[in-house]
Amino acid sequence: MKKYNSTACIWLLVFFLFITFTNCGGDDGSDEPTTQEIALELLSGNWALDNGGSVKLDGEEITANFSGFGVSFTDGAYSTTAGGDLFRASGTWQWVADSDRQILMDDGKEISITTLSETELVFSFQFAGSGGVVAGLAGNYTIALKK
Repeated sequence: MKKYNSTACIWLLVFFLFITFTNCGGDDGSDEPTTQEIALELLSGNWALDNGGSVKLDGEEITANFSGFGVSFTDGAYSTTAGGDLFRASGTWQWVADSDRQILMDDGKEISITTLSETELVFSFQFAGSGGVVAGLAGNYTIALKK
């Protein structure tokens, strides 16, 4: 009889430990923001060439061709001013896969973010050109903007 009681007690203890550990999963970290959520928070808002921004085409300074350029990002949408042929006046964007540094624009342009802070945004992209307009020649663009 004692053997039966001790075996039953052991199984009962194992059962309670199993229930306790499976119900005490702890915090799974789901309240932590993802890297994309953090990047979106930094990216959101109005960015402009004012106060030291620049536009470079294949490493050559061409900022003067984009006087008044600015871009505003929200979650999945953007709008621009004075974007020449490089950017539509407004459109949509999305993150490329799980990256927080690659954006795919609705026109198919893939933008690589090299710097993103509360006050500075630097990104680059390849532009195929639009027929010889000065504000939109083919090449590799690097744009630095300030908030």
